[in-house]
Amino acid sequence: MSEADRQRWNARYQEQAGGLEPSRFLQSLSDRLPSTGRALEVAGGPGHDAL
Repeated sequence: MSEADRQRWNARYQEQAGGLEPSRFLQSLSDRLPSTGRALEVAGGPGHDAL
């Protein structure tokens, strides 16, 4: 990745509003998700809903 591309993507995701808290949707599923284990997160976006 070129330096210009890296800076562009860093700037784009730095400006994203969404915070660090999981979405309400993911929070509503929390009792159905295992508390331990493995997960593969592919293209999960900004990360606030990363498993």
